[in-house]
Amino acid sequence: VIHGWLALRQGRPGEALEKFLSIEGAHRLWGASFAYFDLGQLEESEAALKGLIEESTAPSYQVGASYAYQGRADEAFEWLDRALLARDPWLADLPQSFSFRPLYGDARWPSLLKKVGF
Repeated sequence: VIHGWLALRQGRPGEALEKFLSIEGAHRLWGASFAYFDLGQLEESEAALKGLIEESTAPSYQVGASYAYQGRADEAFEWLDRALLARDPWLADLPQSFSFRPLYGDARWPSLLKKVGF
C-alpha cells in the first residue's frame, strides 16, 4: 500500500494505480479513487469512491479524505463529522495528510481541527 501512496505523492498516478489495484479491500478502492482522480479519469474515481462507501469496513476518515482530495468540501466535512462521532483513530493523521490541503482555506477547517483536539 505504501508504495502506491509514495508513487501518487511523487506525481506518478499510473504507477500508483497499478500498486493500488494489486491489493484487496478498502485500501484498494481508497487509493484507486485518488489515482484515477489524478489521471483525470473522474468516472472511475467516482466508482472507486462509491465502492469505498459501500465497504462496510471503510472508515469515514478515508471517505472524507477522498472527497477532500477531489475538492468536494461539503462531502468531506460530512464524512469527517461521521469519523468524529465514530472516534475514528485515523483522525490523528488529519493535520499532516496531503489529502486535506484543498480544505485548508475553508472556514470549517480550523473548527474541525479543534474538535479533533489539535
